Amino acid sequence: MFGWSKDSRSPIGIDIGTRRIKAMQLDRNGARIAAVAMMQRLESSPIPSDTEVARLVATFERAGFAGNRIVMAVPPEMLSSDVLELPKSAVQLEQLARMEVARAQRCAPDALEVGAWELPATARPGKTTKVMTVAVKHDDVNPLLEAFDQHHLDVVALDARCAVLARAIDSGAADDKSITAILDYGWNAATLVLLRQGIVFYERKIVESGLNKLHRELCERLRVEGDVADFLLSDEEQGLGADGDVYPEARAALLTHMEALTTEMLASFNYAGQQYDDASLGRLLMTGGGTITRGFTAHLENTLGVQVKVLAPADLLPCRPEHAQLCRSPSMMSALGLAMFPVQKSAEKVVPNAA
Repeated sequence: MFGWSKDSRSPIGIDIGTRRIKAMQLDRNGARIAAVAMMQRLESSPIPSDTEVARLVATFERAGFAGNRIVMAVPPEMLSSDVLELPKSAVQLEQLARMEVARAQRCAPDALEVGAWELPATARPGKTTKVMTVAVKHDDVNPLLEAFDQHHLDVVALDARCAVLARAIDSGAADDKSITAILDYGWNAATLVLLRQGIVFYERKIVESGLNKLHRELCERLRVEGDVADFLLSDEEQGLGADGDVYPEARAALLTHMEALTTEMLASFNYAGQQYDDASLGRLLMTGGGTITRGFTAHLENTLGVQVKVLAPADLLPCRPEHAQLCRSPSMMSALGLAMFPVQKSAEKVVPNAA
């Protein structure tokens, strides 16, 4: 479908959000953004409806996507993650991790897909190895695969979002002694991912800090419609920065929200410091639609004392002029990371992959 050459493009990375579905495709060498699209959702379920998938296929045809191979992130409601301590001598690390995860979830090992990777060594190595695992049950994720299969879209891989973000930012370039933090600030939650030596060693989903909570509070406090709340949050020149009796209350709500999220992030950084006491926080990278919130970046820099940078695909790869607006959106970073997935010819349907 779409009139394509099998090896001319990357798989299509599809990021299914609560409000929008984002998609991106790269050229064969991954050096340029070849196609990009964003579609408003009709529903908010983790599994798109048949109508939504049909609309997405039509969008692909109009937007110049090629091929039918797609890569998606496992919906957070379906994915479990944990850090295990396993014997250092374990040869089949992933197999042992699968057995431990299956035991914890009280299911058969073959009922799961499990990804596992060894974490960087701490300054005080012990007799065990710390391994981070991500897992998804087949029964949970099969309906998602079937929703796209019915429209002849080939899901060549499902990935863990923490790995998707790490791949997108190319964190391996960071200093070995430093910790890179990624804050994916979305509608339903803020997700914090910590990396060392380019390897994900910590992930935390902060549900109470999703942008939807602040959005709802603004609607209730100010008695305004949702589109007005969107304007107040995102318009730097005329939104929360404008004069008027209504805006001080809105700014107070925003500040309270940011301070609560910052407190949760500091707790996570303290945990990281306990795990790697020879490392320091080097930088904080921000992705997701919530990054447009006025004053958030400056607040984080002042509170945390580190460099904060908002990333969008256009910061990392060139794109066509007609794609520039979408490619400058930080909400497209997960779609970029998914399009970068290193699909093999024999790729499995479900491949939660390490960073």
